[in-house]
Amino acid sequence: MGREENSFYVVCRSEEKLSNLPPNLEDMKSFNDCLASCDLDDLKTTGLDYSWTNNQNAESSVWSRIDRILVNSCWLDTYSTSFAALLASGVSDHSPVLVTIFEDVKHTMRFSFLNC
Repeated sequence: MGREENSFYVVCRSEEKLSNLPPNLEDMKSFNDCLASCDLDDLKTTGLDYSWTNNQNAESSVWSRIDRILVNSCWLDTYSTSFAALLASGVSDHSPVLVTIFEDVKHTMRFSFLNC
């Protein structure tokens, strides 16, 4: 019996792929349905628009955002200022992703008035 692999190498939205070929709409729907059923969302991202390239010549090149940080509402409630940065790729055809977490810290500042 063969092993069935369930992997998603697809984009969520059409604008996340730059190529001569359009994204597969059925795969996109399946991926988005999976994210919705698991109650997952993309973490806010900065940096590059695309996280993967096939490193081909201009006519056959594909750029897409298939690497993402998925979080749930509990994460967003706890780390509301966190974000992911897509960095420039090095040796790999995938961009490294750096997640920064800043916990919301409430500082109370005391106001003092000196009457001289």
